[in-house]
Amino acid sequence: MISSNFKIIVSVELDQKEAVEISGAKFYMGKEFSQNRRESMPVLCKVESGNEHIQKGTMLLVHHNRFADNSPHHLGNNLYSLPYNQSIFASVDEKGKAHQLCGNIIVERVYDNNSELLPDHLRKPNPNKYKVVSSEDGFIEGQFVFAYPLADYEIIYNFGGEEKRVVKVIKDDIVGVFEN
Repeated sequence: MISSNFKIIVSVELDQKEAVEISGAKFYMGKEFSQNRRESMPVLCKVESGNEHIQKGTMLLVHHNRFADNSPHHLGNNLYSLPYNQSIFASVDEKGKAHQLCGNIIVERVYDNNSELLPDHLRKPNPNKYKVVSSEDGFIEGQFVFAYPLADYEIIYNFGGEEKRVVKVIKDDIVGVFEN
C-alpha cells in the first residue's frame, strides 16, 4: 500500500500499554479502564510507508487519538494513514529515547521550589518554564524556555517493556528563551 497526499502509513500494536515486563515477569497494568487516555491508548507506532521526512522502519510517538476506535485514519487491521504534522511528536531510537519532530520540542518541567522537605506529590511545576532536553530545532540542551500556561503535554509510552514519559511543548507556544 502506498500513502497519498504526503501522508505516512504506520502500524501499531494496539495492546502495547496492556503490560510491562520486570525481570522477565509480565505484569498486566489494567490501564484499559483508566480515564486518562494518554495512559491507556497506544502512541508508539512503526512507519511502514514514509515520506521525504520519515523513513520506513522509524518508530514514532503519535497523539493517542489517531488510534482511537472508529478513527478516520484507520486503514484496517493495525494500519493507519497519518498526515505528517504536529500530531507526530517524536521519533524513538533503538534505546527508547524520544527525539522531537514536527515542531514539538522535548522538555523537562521545572520545579521552582526544590525543598528537600517537600514531598514529591506536593511539588508544583512552574506553569511557564521548561528545560530543553536536547540540542535540536534551534534550541540548546539545558536551555530554559518560557511558554504559554498549559502548553506542556506529557507523552506516555512503553518501550522494551518499560513505561517511559516525556514532556513536549509546541515550538510556536514558546514565547521566550532564557540566555545567560
